[in-house]
Parts: sequence; C-alpha cells; structure tokens
Amino acid sequence: MKQFSVLIMLFFLSLTIISCKNNSSSQDNELKTIEDAFYKDQNWEAYNLLINQIKERLDKYKDNPDAKRDILLRGLKAAEKMRAYPDALGFELNLVKDFPDDQETPDRLFHLGELYGGLEKREAMTVVMAGLIEHYPKTKAAGKAKKNLTSDFPGLQDYMTLLRQRVFNDTTTTNKTWIKTFVEASEAYALVLPKDTEKTPYFLHQAAEASRSMGAFDRALVFYDWILDKYPNSPKAAQALFLKAFTYDNNKKDIAKARQFYNEFLKKYPNDEFADDTKFLLSNLGKSDEEILKQLTQKKGK
Repeated sequence: MKQFSVLIMLFFLSLTIISCKNNSSSQDNELKTIEDAFYKDQNWEAYNLLINQIKERLDKYKDNPDAKRDILLRGLKAAEKMRAYPDALGFELNLVKDFPDDQETPDRLFHLGELYGGLEKREAMTVVMAGLIEHYPKTKAAGKAKKNLTSDFPGLQDYMTLLRQRVFNDTTTTNKTWIKTFVEASEAYALVLPKDTEKTPYFLHQAAEASRSMGAFDRALVFYDWILDKYPNSPKAAQALFLKAFTYDNNKKDIAKARQFYNEFLKKYPNDEFADDTKFLLSNLGKSDEEILKQLTQKKGK
C-alpha cells in the first residue's frame, strides 16, 4: 500500500513538471511570436509590447542565469534596432553586472561606455573607459578605450575622489546634477571593477546615500542589494542591510518589509553598533514621531 502511494505521488509530480515545462514552452513561443512581429513591423507599438514581455520574463528568470542572459541579449538587440539607447543601456548594464566573467565582457563594457557617452553621461563613460584600461589592459576594447581619455586624465582613483568631493564635503551638496553624476560614476566603477572588493562596495554605499539625498529611494535600495548580493563579507554589508530596512521603514512606509529586514539584521549582526538602534526602531514600527517622543518622555520621567 505504501509503495502504491509513492507511485501515485511520483505520477502527480511528473504531471506537475510536464505542466510547468509546457507552460514555459508556451510562454517562450508567445515571446517569439511577439519578437517576430516586432522585427517585421519595427514600430514603437510593437517594440513597447516586446520590451514589456521581456521585462516580465526577466523577473521570471531571475534565478535562471542562462535564460536571463538570453532575454537580456534579445532586449538589447531590439533596443539597438529602435535606437532606444536608454533601454539599451539598461540591458547592457545588467549583462555586465550579472555576467562579469563572460568572455564578451570587455567588449560589452566598451559598448556600455559608448552608450553612457551617447546619453551625455560623460563621467560614467570616463570611469568605464579608464576601468577597462586598468582591468583588461591587453584587450582590443582597452585599446579603443584609450581614445576616449584626455592626455591630462588624472587616473581612475583620483578621478573618483574628485567626483566624490563635489558631493560629500563638509556640507553635503544639494546640486542634483553633481549628485546624479557621482551616482552614475559609482555604478560604472562597480560594473567595470567588480573584483575590487575594497573600493567597489564603498562606492556603491556612497551611491546609495547620494540617491537617498535626492529622494531616489528605489535607486538606493538597488545599491544596498548590490552590496548584499555581491559583497556579503564587506564591512559595508551590515550597514547596507540596516539602511535597507530603515529605507523601507522611514521612506517607503512598508512596515512588513522593514520588520523583515530589521529582524534579518539582528540575526546576522547581533553585536553590530546599530543593533540597539535596530531594536528600538523595530519596537516602534508603525508609530508616529509624536508617539515615539511621548514614549521616550515617559521613560525619562520614571
């Protein structure tokens, strides 16, 4: 009887797997149909439909590297065909970020630099080109990159220091153009030098803080997750997790996610300098500033 039950379970499991495969195949066929229609008509309506389908599948295939790479490449190809360069930049950026060890990475980085330049993101372009020369010195891409740097270029690290000093000085600047420039340059640094485990998490953290200063909280969360995903052993990882929780709490007003990430922080970093702050914030989730102030006043009065 037990053997019969096991066979029944295996039968239904096989049906589930076949159903999932058929569903996946059906969705892939649907994407191919939409893709074929786009390349036949090459108009903006067909392009937008294709890009929306591609974005849906990127979320679906986030844990399937091969499928994700294929979808990103298809998105990049379509964006280039329509000269939709902001979209092309996004697809190329994610290819470089998620697949840094691909053989094509130097060429992708050079193309990324060209896209930055074409979109008037000169500082980010400069960082990519300088990083290419530093990290891939013997490649053809590095040879081409040299043509994009002036003879008086101070060097990548000094250049990043100059960009940072414009934003983080004695009084943090409110010049949004400079802040945005620094954020883009920091992102470019992380893309071209992912193995710089000392400075890359540092610049990503600074980019997150600069984004927060502009109210770009979703952008800041991207950088915090980048640190946590790629550099979990960095000294910046604990702070990134705390600030991720704080952003959901204080800025996004998402109590459920704030609670989730505060608890995750306490589990991972119980002795961190922010542990007491985390416990306090966790105990006061959802309360107004007035309620918290009243609670603190009552405690002092005891």
